[in-house]
Amino acid sequence: MQEIALGAGMTSVLCGHEAVTLEQLFAAIFTFDEHNIDIVFPLIDKERKEIGLPPLGLQRNRIIHLNEEQAVQSGTIDGQFICILDLSRKSLATDPKDKVYGLLGLMDPSLAGLIEPDYEAPLSKVYTGFAKAIIVAGEGESLGIFEQCTWPRNDIPSWVPDWTNKNHYRLFSGRSTYKAFMSMKPQIKILDHDRRLSTLGYSLGRIDSLGISYYEDSIEAKVETDCMVQTKGSNNVYGTTERLREALWRTFVGNRTPNGRLVPDSYSLLLECVSGSGGPKTQPRDNL
Repeated sequence: MQEIALGAGMTSVLCGHEAVTLEQLFAAIFTFDEHNIDIVFPLIDKERKEIGLPPLGLQRNRIIHLNEEQAVQSGTIDGQFICILDLSRKSLATDPKDKVYGLLGLMDPSLAGLIEPDYEAPLSKVYTGFAKAIIVAGEGESLGIFEQCTWPRNDIPSWVPDWTNKNHYRLFSGRSTYKAFMSMKPQIKILDHDRRLSTLGYSLGRIDSLGISYYEDSIEAKVETDCMVQTKGSNNVYGTTERLREALWRTFVGNRTPNGRLVPDSYSLLLECVSGSGGPKTQPRDNL
């Protein structure tokens, strides 16, 4: 991964007697993803099934993530702590501790400087210590680590990602799309010998509509003719509460299943998991 991330897109990819650069492979995958995802990738999965291979799913995103990391390492775009770890999770490692230790050379110095490799320590201690380092170094970005958490293991806290779980997929090219704290520093406490995490926050209002936004600050988002225009906070641009709720749950998952297909209507149940029965609150509270 380090060779590819530092290779500026010139890494050779061999297929039989043919060779292309990683940059060319990325361009092809990105084009298919952008324009023909519902045509090209079902055909690829059909061919993989015929030769006994599992569906490709979102494995293709790894190439997109690697291209993104090359841009980070070259200084073209700003990095996020989590992205390279998202790649590492889906890669093989002889020692699972190298899912984090093996990438220190690619990480931001503010994070790498907090890590002291200890291959004698139990895996649970290594992953917990690394999660704490991200929270300390990441400030406003630190809660992005929770997007990486999966079904908890018995030997690590639920707020610590299990980097050995290769089946955890994230959309949006591995970059966090949520900035809950903006420019503020979060108030986070780690308690009970690292077993419990507490964060203090405020719920300031309700979502009344969703506009168009991208993480690439340097790219101007072109408003399409069928795009929702953000309201001033007084009207529901979707017309009804149900249509607003549909826009919200589709946004949560990028309107795609883990296999890259369009989501079915049953995904609307996600809002029940998020909101529960209590609804939004306005007073400060501890989230444990």
